Amino acid sequence: MKILALGDSITNGYDGERDLTNGTYPQELSKLLNCEVTNYGVNNAMITRHEYGDLTPRVNSVDFTKYDLIIIFYGTNDYAHMSSSLTDVENELGHAVEAIKAKNPKATLLGIVPMNRWDFNHNADQIVRGGGYTFHQLQAGIAKTYAEHEVACLDWNKVAPRLLTDDNYQERLHDSHLHPNAKMYGIMADYIAKFIREHHLI
Repeated sequence: MKILALGDSITNGYDGERDLTNGTYPQELSKLLNCEVTNYGVNNAMITRHEYGDLTPRVNSVDFTKYDLIIIFYGTNDYAHMSSSLTDVENELGHAVEAIKAKNPKATLLGIVPMNRWDFNHNADQIVRGGGYTFHQLQAGIAKTYAEHEVACLDWNKVAPRLLTDDNYQERLHDSHLHPNAKMYGIMADYIAKFIREHHLI
């Protein structure tokens, strides 16, 4: 069993200050599931941009036939740094999913919705940024896109609604903003492993 983890800094294992060499969620997931997990996370990677590490370039360059389960975990940087509309995000994500399926029809896909974030000490849930949508709308749009393309979707707001809240984000996010600390990465891996098992994705 081989798993590929695609995503941004949260997949890579950045804590807001440095890239962790131990304790990233893919590393912890590998231990929990006793299988190989390849980490293709890149800091600041996005869905609607087309630079190194972004979703579409990854889809175009990776040999997906090597993997049994492919995890897709992008979106938070599109909200924070791009002026692309939510429709653009949904459409590009959908195209990427279908392209991965075409490259390896036998692979199972798991989409993960971006986790809650706090910008300038404010919960971003209802804050509109450059793309004209709130972070909550981004989360809902990404979840909807996975559902429309028949991809298993781990939505933190449903699976673990207390994972990150106004009461605990400062102790679970190393930068009190977006990036988990080492302990939090382990908690995330626990939830992801449980979701994979419960939904028989491997």
